[in-house]
Amino acid sequence: FKLTFEDTPLLPAAEIDAAALEAGLHYIAYEIHPRTQRIPDFSQLKEIHRGKLETRDLVKEFNIEKIQQEIGRKEDFALRISGMLEVPTDQVYNIHVASDDGSRLFVDDKLVIDLNSASDHDPWFKDGYVGLKKGLHKIDIQYYQAHYRSKLYYTMRPGNEFIRKEIPASSWKRK
Repeated sequence: FKLTFEDTPLLPAAEIDAAALEAGLHYIAYEIHPRTQRIPDFSQLKEIHRGKLETRDLVKEFNIEKIQQEIGRKEDFALRISGMLEVPTDQVYNIHVASDDGSRLFVDDKLVIDLNSASDHDPWFKDGYVGLKKGLHKIDIQYYQAHYRSKLYYTMRPGNEFIRKEIPASSWKRK
């Protein structure tokens, strides 16, 4: 086999005063067509609700059930989840997602994970790598829930470690 190493540039941290932020993330929920099988074009969707995910909603996995209760539906919706992610060191990070149904993760407007899929039973998994400088980085998550189970869960590890760890709920920030 062939092993290739490449130099991964580190994206600079945002120049934002961390004291101006609070823990948690924002979300916007949209209605989607009942037979949707891919992440939709958000510019074509009807917004149905705006809300916040608090720190308690981000422990281990994102609390999609809370959002389902707030929007009054368990299926046929899409979410844009936004905020900042605080990373502790300059590093290339491996980010792992478990998603049911599909999701995309953008960090500093760079597509890191594109898991554009549908699942009738269990979540799909995918990894992505991104180089980040210590500090705050803009995140945008696109997620959709067609039917049955729902899940959105991220873990992360620095490139020089073997074990992925939960992203601490306090690392997710919003304005």
